[in-house]
Amino acid sequence: AEPAVPAATEQQPVPPPPARPPRDMEQALASRWFVWIGGVAISIGGLLFIKYAYDNGLISPSLQIVLGLIIGFALIASGEWLRRKAFSVPVQPTSYVPAALSAAGLAIVFAAIYAADALYQLIAPAPAFFGLALTGLGALALSRRQGPLIAALGLLGSYVTPAMIPSQEPS
Repeated sequence: AEPAVPAATEQQPVPPPPARPPRDMEQALASRWFVWIGGVAISIGGLLFIKYAYDNGLISPSLQIVLGLIIGFALIASGEWLRRKAFSVPVQPTSYVPAALSAAGLAIVFAAIYAADALYQLIAPAPAFFGLALTGLGALALSRRQGPLIAALGLLGSYVTPAMIPSQEPS
């Protein structure tokens, strides 16, 4: 008795994936630009909070800075949380919400540290410089996960940090 040799099985060619329909202007606006407009609105709201509280003396300057930092870090953390949650869903379209939230949080952190030095003199220029530089470097590290617009914000913040903090010896 000869061992049975399995018949050669023909492999069916795998059909190509269906072509993606072309994106129209409305879809591009709805999926990308309105999210970024919302992120800009959140960051402007955070910045105006600091300015409004400063102008009207509603709360102490140190509490304004602490609240600004808490709000900024909360937005950054919520952006990262949303990004991780989006990866857990099997089929998820590209979402710009996590990066927009993180960008708004980074802008608020930059503003709070700058206000602590320039408006209130709560911290010396050297710690303000290092805080702004660390925020810029943190944005660059975060950009590896959340995209090039966070990198652009981090680079912009890193480049303007030396110009924002005055020094007796600017070397």
